[in-house]
Amino acid sequence: MLREEKGSAFLLVVFMMLLFTLVGVAVLGATIGGAARTQKSEDNLQTVHLADKALSEAMAHIMARFDNQSISPSLLTQNVEEFVENFTGYENGISELDEAKKPEYRIKNICILGTVNPLKQRLYCQNQSAASPSREEDFLTTIRVTAEAEVNGVKRDLVQDMTLDTFPDFLKYAFGSEGDVVINGAPSFKGNIYAGDELLIQNVANYTYLNNPLNANTQFLYVDPVEDRSALDGIYVPDGDDLGNGKIQIQSQSKIKYRIDPQGTYQPLENLGDPQFHDLDSKVELTEKKKFLSIDVAQSFVDKAYDALGTGADPTLREALWSAYTPLDSGDGLMAQLKGFLSELQSINPITIPTAPSLPDSGATSEELDSYNEAKLDYDRAMSALNAQFSNLSGAVIVEGDLTIGDDLNQIRYTSKGSHDWLIVNGNLTIQNDGPNSVIPIRANILVKGKVTLIGDLEMDSTIFSLQHDELNEIMDAQIRGMVVNDKKRELVMIANGPIDIYRVTAFQPLGDGYKQSSIHTLDGFFYTDQTAELYGVGSLFWIHGGFFAKEGITINAVLGDTTSTETGTTLSFDPQDEGRLDQKQARFVIDYNKDVFINQLAGLPRVNKIRVNIGQKKLLPVQN
Repeated sequence: MLREEKGSAFLLVVFMMLLFTLVGVAVLGATIGGAARTQKSEDNLQTVHLADKALSEAMAHIMARFDNQSISPSLLTQNVEEFVENFTGYENGISELDEAKKPEYRIKNICILGTVNPLKQRLYCQNQSAASPSREEDFLTTIRVTAEAEVNGVKRDLVQDMTLDTFPDFLKYAFGSEGDVVINGAPSFKGNIYAGDELLIQNVANYTYLNNPLNANTQFLYVDPVEDRSALDGIYVPDGDDLGNGKIQIQSQSKIKYRIDPQGTYQPLENLGDPQFHDLDSKVELTEKKKFLSIDVAQSFVDKAYDALGTGADPTLREALWSAYTPLDSGDGLMAQLKGFLSELQSINPITIPTAPSLPDSGATSEELDSYNEAKLDYDRAMSALNAQFSNLSGAVIVEGDLTIGDDLNQIRYTSKGSHDWLIVNGNLTIQNDGPNSVIPIRANILVKGKVTLIGDLEMDSTIFSLQHDELNEIMDAQIRGMVVNDKKRELVMIANGPIDIYRVTAFQPLGDGYKQSSIHTLDGFFYTDQTAELYGVGSLFWIHGGFFAKEGITINAVLGDTTSTETGTTLSFDPQDEGRLDQKQARFVIDYNKDVFINQLAGLPRVNKIRVNIGQKKLLPVQN
C-alpha cells in the first residue's frame, strides 16, 4: 500500500506549482491589461481635450472673422462660402502645430449646413439636398466645424455648430427696451429681458379707473425660462446662446433699482437673493449695450420695399427709395417713387378699393333708389372680384389709399410668402372683425404707409411694417391666433415706427386656470415700436405668446389673480396678493417668448448690417470602428 503511494507528494507539488503559475499569469495579465486600459483611457481623454482645444481655436478664428462685422445682409452666405472655400489654405494646421508633432490635433473639416448651392456643393456638409438657394437663406447660415485629435493611435472627433445671422437683437428677447424698463407689480416673463439703461421695479401696480389714478399693492416680477428648450429646427441649438433661458441682460447690477413706496425714490437693489425678488440673483447677466444690434424702422421699411421690386432689381434703386423718404411728408415721396419703380419694372399698377354707395334717405325718389341699386350692384361685383383676387395673391401688390378688411373685403391670402411677396398699402390698414362667430384670415407680409388697427377675431401669418411715426397703432379687443400653415402654427409680427397700444375695452376677464398658449385671450404675436410703450395687466388679461419691445422705453403695470369692480364702482378689487397665495401661475400679465418667429416669418423679418455669431454645443462623435 505504501509502495503504491510513492511519488504522490511530488505530483501534488507539481500541481500546486502549476496552479500558482496560472494564477500568477492571470494576475500579471490583468495587471498589464488594466495598465493598457488605463493608458488607453488616458489617451482617449487627452484626445478629447486636444480636439476641444482645436475647436476653441477654430471658434475664435470664426468669431474674429464674422462676429459684429459690418455686412450687407444679402451677402452673408456668399461670405461664408468664401471663408469655407479658403479653408484649404489652413486645414493642415489652424492650430499652428506641425502635423508630424505628437500629440497631434487639427481641424478636420469645415462645412455649411443648409440648402446646398449646387454650384458650390463641395462646401456644404454631406447628406443635404441640393436646391437653388433662396433669398431668405442668405440672411442666416450655420457653419459646422469638426476637429480631430490622435494620441497613441486613439482618434476622437468633436463637432460644433456656429449660426451666423443678421437679425436685430430685439427679436431674441421676450421683452425689453434700449432705454429704461419700468416694471410696476408682478408680470410673468418666460424668456429673456433686455434693459438698455435702468431696470426699475416696484411691488405696486399703477392703473387708471374712471379717469382716477389709483394703485394696487402686489408682488415683484417673475422671470423664468421658456418651457420649450429644444433646438430651433436646427438653427439655434440648445445649450448654446439660449434664446429663452430666463435671464435679465443689463449693463451693470447698479442699474437695477427698486422701491416699495410708489411715491418714494428708487434705491439700488443690492440683495438680489431676497426671496421677495424671486431669485433675481441667478437671473442677471451683464452685457455691453454697444453690442446690441438695433434697427431703424424706416430703413427696414425701405429694405422691404426694395425687395418688392423683384429679383435682379438694381441695388441703386434701394438708395433712390431711401433718398425719397422724409418723415415730413409722411412717406408720400417714398411711395410715389415705389409706385413708379413697380410700374416700370413689373407693370404693376395700384389697386383702388371702391367706396360703398351711401343709402338713400327715406324720402328718396324712385330715380334715386334706382341709381343707388345700380351703384350697389356695381360695388358688389367689384368687391366680389377683389375678394377672389385677395384670396390668391402673389408678388408685389399695391393698394392706393386706405385698406379695410372686414365685412365686404374679408381676407388676405398669399399662396407663399417669399422675399418679393409684399402687399403695400399707401394709406392706413384696418382689419376689423365684428362677427361673433367668424374669423378673418390674414396670410401676407404687408408694408403700411400709415397706421395699423386690428380689432376682433383674427387668424394671422403675417409680418406688418407701419411707417407713420406720429400715429397710434391700435390692437383693440383683438383675438390674434396664429394661422396653421403646413401643420405649423404661425403668428403676427408687427413693427411700427409709431407707438403701439394693446388694450381691451371689455375688462375683468376671469383668470381661470391661468395662462395657456392655447387660450383665446393669448395673442400670438411679436410687437416692436421705435418709441415708448405702456402696457397693463390689471383689469384686463394681457397674455402674449411672442414678445414686446419698445426702443425708447417701456413701462408695465400688473397684478396677480382675479380683478373685479367694487360695489361702489369707483375702484377695483383684487385677490389677496401676498406670497404663498398667488405666484406667476396666476399672473394677469404674461409674455411667453416664441423663438419659432425666426422660422415662421423668415422672409418678412428685418435685417441689420452686422453679423451676430451664436455658438452651439460641442458634441463628441462616436468612435468609428
